[in-house]
Amino acid sequence: MSITYLLSSILLILYIKWKKPCEESFFWPNSESFMKLLPQFKQEIPIGSTAYLEGVAFEGVVIIAGQFPPFELGAQVVAFCEQVVAFCVTASAFQAILGLLMVLTSALGNAMGEKDYIKAGKIRKAALLYVIIVLCIEAPVLLIFKEQIIEFFTNDPQVILAAK
Repeated sequence: MSITYLLSSILLILYIKWKKPCEESFFWPNSESFMKLLPQFKQEIPIGSTAYLEGVAFEGVVIIAGQFPPFELGAQVVAFCEQVVAFCVTASAFQAILGLLMVLTSALGNAMGEKDYIKAGKIRKAALLYVIIVLCIEAPVLLIFKEQIIEFFTNDPQVILAAK
């Protein structure tokens, strides 16, 4: 995935340098770009530490899960796989949401720059409505097909019962 991001970044930089669609806003970093970097890191340390603690907590859960009896451990694995499937479904839905919200963020910024607050309010409402519609479709689908997702990973009745 990081290779995709790297290639996308390179292609974007090449496009911007070649076509020059935004000459005023795209520039190579200079000494001014690194001013007040330390205060910025001080603000980001709590954010990074929560991400790190989440990883540590996950490792702790894995260690604790090793103490479960076999069928409960199987249910734990199935539950984890179910979360992975739910994440993949959510991520695919999230990509559409994220793409539209990026566009709406630009449109909202333009509306605010134009001081057209009525248009900005309509854009904000459209974004919220879109997110709510997608999540209202996605959540029931995951709940309705929960058993089929569990049965996709195991056919052991004890594990299926424990995973429900």
